[in-house]
Amino acid sequence: MGCVTIRELARKGAKVYMGARSENRALDAIRKLKDEGIGSGSVEFLRVDLASIKSAKKAADEFLLKENQLDILGEFIP
Repeated sequence: MGCVTIRELARKGAKVYMGARSENRALDAIRKLKDEGIGSGSVEFLRVDLASIKSAKKAADEFLLKENQLDILGEFIP
């Protein structure tokens, strides 16, 4: 998900997790998003390297410690 999508979801009041390998780069992007204005929503960093099953599993476990529900955006592909 790109920064524009994250910003717009946050502006609608969503809590959005930004998955990234680099914490520094993600936190810089989150600061920029907040400077642009994200309204009542929030953006949180979640460390994940999608090229690694182990990293993806660890990120999922970390997410489940923080949240009890995951709403997913996606396209319906017939």
